[in-house]
Amino acid sequence: MCDNLPVAMHNLHNDLRNLMRRLPLFLFLALCGLLVALAVAWWQLFQTKKAIELQVKQNQELIYRNAALQADIQDLKNGNDAVQERARLQLGMVKKDEVFVQVMDQPSAVQPVPNGNLPAVPTNQPQNPVNERSTVNAPPAKPAQLSTTAPAPTHSAPKPAPR
Repeated sequence: MCDNLPVAMHNLHNDLRNLMRRLPLFLFLALCGLLVALAVAWWQLFQTKKAIELQVKQNQELIYRNAALQADIQDLKNGNDAVQERARLQLGMVKKDEVFVQVMDQPSAVQPVPNGNLPAVPTNQPQNPVNERSTVNAPPAKPAQLSTTAPAPTHSAPKPAPR
């Protein structure tokens, strides 16, 4: 048995030497694995923060919307003004002594005539386009009272440079 002891020690020494050669590679691979796990965790944290910010923004918008709806409900329950406003805007209703005034977003295809009379609405346009409505407590205007002046020119001569 004494003869085998030096051989066993030699084999143990070789095994330990092989293990020590592989130890840096094992540590490097373990470090790489930890770095990948850390990167994945950071990415998930970033995505979660982004999702939380988006949800907070959506919640804030819904809070504002709910407050506006609650105010509408209170107006409809308590006052007559909200009912009148909805009748004007959604149903096109006006009171007896009110005048309906419509503001167009686009310029009209109808051109004013020089003698002050207004021409008829062309047939290719809708008869009742609804863009904005407003009511005014005033008597209706007569066509002869409308002015047909041309807009002022927007061109101007260049100004000389100050000295």
